[in-house]
Amino acid sequence: MGSKPTPRQVVVILAVKQDTTQSKEDRILVCLVKSRKHENKWVLPKGGVEKNETVEEAAVRELWEEAGIRTKSLRPSWTEARNRVSHADRRPHSKCPKELIGTDKMVPKTMYELEELSVTDDEMMDEWPEMHERERQFFRWEEAKELVAWREGMRELMDKSNIEQTGFIEVARAH
Repeated sequence: MGSKPTPRQVVVILAVKQDTTQSKEDRILVCLVKSRKHENKWVLPKGGVEKNETVEEAAVRELWEEAGIRTKSLRPSWTEARNRVSHADRRPHSKCPKELIGTDKMVPKTMYELEELSVTDDEMMDEWPEMHERERQFFRWEEAKELVAWREGMRELMDKSNIEQTGFIEVARAH
């Protein structure tokens, strides 16, 4: 009997910064990049986890390649606990047994893992590997959720994120 198929592992990076010069509703800003495949669409930086690479290492690499943000560690200031937030693709893996498709035992094509971090202006570089292919921009929290909603699972990841669940956004808005 063959081995069970494994979903492709993709890291999605929720990089946020605080702008205390803005009104309370606009203080939490989310980094989005332009999609290469879908014209005029914004996405959270993301990419496949390579062989012999941790999810955290992939997040640091993808954030640099796609958004030009140089960070050595993932350090969300909103939580000590790092609860894993993930989203299973609704599409089945090509080798998923037909009888499992549509059930809770279905093997998804892709498993998205969310990594969260706070970034500072000095971590944002003027030049980066994909700068000629992607635009980087920071958006208000609610606007960012709307902009990524077209892509399956991205809004759900933001809704389930630790920054959303811990109430950090509301605390930041209160000050």
